[in-house]
Amino acid sequence: MDNYRRSSGFLFQRKATVDRLVVIVVNAKTESSDNLDMQESSPGLKDMAYKTATVSMDNYTYETVEMTEELLEGSRQARESTEICRKLLDDNCRAGNKLSPMGHHFEAYVIEINFLDVADKARQEHLLSLPTNFSLDRKDVDDLVKVGGELLCQSEKFQELLVDIGASGCAH
Repeated sequence: MDNYRRSSGFLFQRKATVDRLVVIVVNAKTESSDNLDMQESSPGLKDMAYKTATVSMDNYTYETVEMTEELLEGSRQARESTEICRKLLDDNCRAGNKLSPMGHHFEAYVIEINFLDVADKARQEHLLSLPTNFSLDRKDVDDLVKVGGELLCQSEKFQELLVDIGASGCAH
C-alpha cells in the first residue's frame, strides 16, 4: 500500500498503465492447541509472550485488509464524485469552467486467504498447527499450496475478478 500512496512508489508511478489491481493477503497465522484458558494454573511468561505477539499479528492482519479496502474504496469514490462534478460543470457551465478528468481508472480487488475458512475442521486444525520456521515437510508444503488454491477459488472477490476478466472459472 505504501507503493500505491507514495509518489516515489513503484505502483504509484505505473498506475496509469494498470487496469486491475489485485491484492492477495495471505493470513498465515497459526494456532497452537495449548488450551491456556482450560488450565487451572496461570500461564508462564513464554506462553503469555506468544499469545500477546499473535493477538497483535491477528489485529494487524485484520487492520491491514480493512485499511487496504478503505484506501482503494476511497479512491474509487473520489474518482466517481469528481467525474459527476466534471460532467455537471461540462453540461451546465458555458463560461469554460471545466474540471480535468481524474487520473486513470482501474478496478481493485482485495482478496484474503485464511486457514480459518477451511471447511474441514481436522484439516483446518492441522494447517493452523503448522510451524512457521520455514522447515516444513514436502507433504505439508503440497497441502499448503493446494489449500491456497482452494481458498482462492472460494473467494467471492476472486470470483468477481474472474468474471471481470472473462475467465471461465477456477481450476485448482
